[in-house]
Amino acid sequence: MQKVLLVEDYEGTRKGIERLHRAGNWDFALYTAGTIHEAYALFREHKDASLIVLDGSIESPLDALDLMEVLELGHGYKGPILSIAGTEGDREKMLKHGATEAFDKMDVSGLFEKIAEILSR
Repeated sequence: MQKVLLVEDYEGTRKGIERLHRAGNWDFALYTAGTIHEAYALFREHKDASLIVLDGSIESPLDALDLMEVLELGHGYKGPILSIAGTEGDREKMLKHGATEAFDKMDVSGLFEKIAEILSR
């Protein structure tokens, strides 16, 4: 089964996505982190992840761009990175700095379809 790592700092959004994943019939395992540091640990545990879904507007001393750089340079991750953010500016920033694709995180129901589309490639 393919693995998707989700990094989302807002607990309400993260828990909502987890609930929707459990309620749906999705053909991928979802692992979540709420901070950049949790994301590092999660990636070390699941280096074979098929996709990383990253909140492009995460609020932390280390931001989403730092995480992308560490995963790509420090851990050799070459898979797709889907940036989810609430603003067009944050989505554009993430694409400019290496995210493979960007998606509006306010469209939570469409997020799973987007993930499935990326995983099917």
